[in-house]
Amino acid sequence: MRNLFSFMFLFIILTILPSLEWTVSTILGAPSSLFNDGPGLEARFNTPIAIASDDEGRLYVADYFNNRIRVVEPSGEVWTLAGDGFEGYADGQGERARFFEPCGIAVDRRGYVYVADSRNNRIRVIDPQGQVSTLAGDGLGDHRDGPALEARFNHPSGVAVDHEGNVYVADHWNHTIRKIDPSGVVSTLAGSPNRGFFDAPGTLARFNYPTGLILDDEGNIYVADSENHSIRKIDPYGSVSTLAGNGNHGFVNARGREAEFEWPLGLAIDREGNIFVADNGNNMIRAISPSGDVSTLAGGLLSGHRDGAYYEALFSYPEGVAVDQAGNIYVADTGNNLIRGIDRSGNVRTLAGSSEEDLDQIPPTWLEMPTGLALDSQGLLYISDTSHDRILVLDREGNPQIYAGTGRTGLEDGSRLEAEFNWPTGIALDPVGNLYVADTDNNLVRKIDPHGEVSSFAGSGWEGYADGQGSSAAFALPWALAFDRDGNLLVADVLNYMIRSIDPQGNVSTLIFEGPEGQDLGYPFGLAIDQEGSLYIAEGGNHRILKLDTDGNLSVFAGSGEEGFADGAPQEAMFAFPGGLAFDNEGNLYVTDTDNHAIRRIDPQGNVSTIAGTGSRGYLNGPGREAEFFSPSAIAIDQDGTIYVADSENNRIRMIQGGRNQDRP
Repeated sequence: MRNLFSFMFLFIILTILPSLEWTVSTILGAPSSLFNDGPGLEARFNTPIAIASDDEGRLYVADYFNNRIRVVEPSGEVWTLAGDGFEGYADGQGERARFFEPCGIAVDRRGYVYVADSRNNRIRVIDPQGQVSTLAGDGLGDHRDGPALEARFNHPSGVAVDHEGNVYVADHWNHTIRKIDPSGVVSTLAGSPNRGFFDAPGTLARFNYPTGLILDDEGNIYVADSENHSIRKIDPYGSVSTLAGNGNHGFVNARGREAEFEWPLGLAIDREGNIFVADNGNNMIRAISPSGDVSTLAGGLLSGHRDGAYYEALFSYPEGVAVDQAGNIYVADTGNNLIRGIDRSGNVRTLAGSSEEDLDQIPPTWLEMPTGLALDSQGLLYISDTSHDRILVLDREGNPQIYAGTGRTGLEDGSRLEAEFNWPTGIALDPVGNLYVADTDNNLVRKIDPHGEVSSFAGSGWEGYADGQGSSAAFALPWALAFDRDGNLLVADVLNYMIRSIDPQGNVSTLIFEGPEGQDLGYPFGLAIDQEGSLYIAEGGNHRILKLDTDGNLSVFAGSGEEGFADGAPQEAMFAFPGGLAFDNEGNLYVTDTDNHAIRRIDPQGNVSTIAGTGSRGYLNGPGREAEFFSPSAIAIDQDGTIYVADSENNRIRMIQGGRNQDRP
C-alpha cells in the first residue's frame, strides 16, 4: 500500500511539474497602431519621419512605426506603396516587402524611390512598379566600404540621389556621409566613425549623428548634423564646411554660424537655392537663404497642432520636409502624425492624417509603445503609455485607469489629469508614494505626488549636460529610473552616456561618466539595485550588463559585449540591446533583451538563461520558450514572483508566471 501511495504521489508531481514552467499571457492592451489608407484626413500615420516629392506632385512618406512607404497623391488620397506593416527584412512586390523603421526617403527623376531602412542597416530601392530590392548593405550594423551588398551601415537615416545616379547616405550612428556609385561601390565621402564637430576635407571632417541630406544643382551636399545642431555643406571636392549653426542648441535667427538650431533633422531645397530645415526641437520650419541668413518660415517654440498663417501655425517635432516644383513646402509633422503643407504665401494646412488631438479620447485599454513599469506596495502596476504621453495604473483586478496626462504632447505641470508629458518612459516610486517619470523628450524628470500634483523635479527642459539644482541641471534623453538605498533617484541619461543621481532635494550630480574601459557608456537603457545596494546597468549599445558595487567598482556582470543571442556563463552569454532590469526576491536579475525579443534571467553568479521568447519578433502567448514578444522594453516583478513586461511594439503588457523549478543552478 505504501509503495502504491509513493507511486501515485510521484505520478501527481510529474503531472504538475510541466505547469510550473514559465507561462506567458497578456493582461492589457491590443494593437493600436495608427494606420489607414484613404482620403487625406481619414488616413492614419504612425510617426511619419521623412518625406519626398516627385515631379508629378506626389509625396512619398517614410511611415516609421508602420514600417511602410506611403504615397500622398495631389488629390490627398493616401495609399501604401510598399511594406506590410511588420518589422522585418524582405524584398518583393509592394506590400509583400518588409522594412524595419524606414527613416529616410528620396525620389529620382525616373520615379525610383530610395529608402534608408534604418534598423535593417540597408539602403532599399523601389522601382516604379513597386518592386522592392536591396541596393546596399549586408544588414549588420558596422562601417565597411566596398561592393554594395557587402558594405555595412549603422542606422542609416537620410538618403539623397543625384542626376548621375549616385546615392548619398547619412550613416547616422557611424557619423559619416557615404556614397553608393552607379557601379555599386560604397565609399565614405566625409566624416569618420568618431563623432565630433570639425570642418575639413573628406574623412578628416567630423559629424555628430547626421540625419537629413539634400543636393543642389551644383553638386553640393547639405547635411542636417543633428547633435551638432548645425547645417553642414560638402562641396563637389569633398570639403566640409558649416553653413549655419555653431554647435550650440537653441533658437537664434541670424547669418551662418551665429544662428542656432535644436536638433535639425530634415532638409529640402527649392529652385532658388533656399534651404528648408525641419528644426525638430524648436517645433519649427526654418529657412536658410542662399546668402546664409536663417529665418523662421512657420511654427513656434511650443509643440502643438494648429493650421493658419505661418506665425499662428504649430507643429509637433517635425522631422521631414520637402519642396515641390511649384515651391510649395511639405512637412512630416512627426509628433502629430500628420502631413502638412505650407503654400508660397506662408499658410499652413493639414493635408493628410489625423492628430490624436482630433480623435475621441483614447481609452486606457489602448496602449501605444509602453516603455515603463513600476509596482507599488499594494500591487498596483503603473505603466508609461509612452506614445500616448500619459501614465496608466492597473489595479489588482486588471482594471486600467489614466493616472496622469491628457494624452496630448506638451509640458504642463499641475493636476495629474491636466498635466502634459512628452514621451514618458522610465518610472519609479519612492517609499512615500511619489511617482517619478523620465519625461524623455522634454529632457526632464517629473514628479507626481500622492495628492496628484505634477511638477518638474529636475532638468531645464532643454537637451544638454549640466549638474546642479533642479532646473539648472540638464539631461539628454533621460530614460530609466531607479532609487538607491540612500533615497537618491538614479537616471539613465542616454545621450549623455552617463548615469546621473538626484538627491531628495533635487540636486543633480554625475554618478558614472564612463564605462569599465574608460569609454562612454553605450546607451544605458536600464537600471536596477540589488539587496546589497549594488547598481546594475543595461548598456544597450554594448550589449551587456554592468555592475557598480557598493565600493564604487564598475565591472561587466554579464554579456560578451558582442551582439547576439546565447545563454551561458557571464562572458559567453550574448544580448542584443538589453533594456529593462528587475530583481526577484532570490537575487536573480531579469532583463528585457529588446532586439532578441526575449526575457533573460541572470543568476547571482552571472549565468544567463532565457525564460521566455524565441529570439524572433511576434506575438504569441503560451509556454515561455514558445511565446513571442516584439521589442520588450521594461520589466517589473511583484512579491509573488510574477513578472510583468512592457511588450512595446506589440502595444501590450504581458505577464509571466511559474518557472520556479526552471533553470536552477
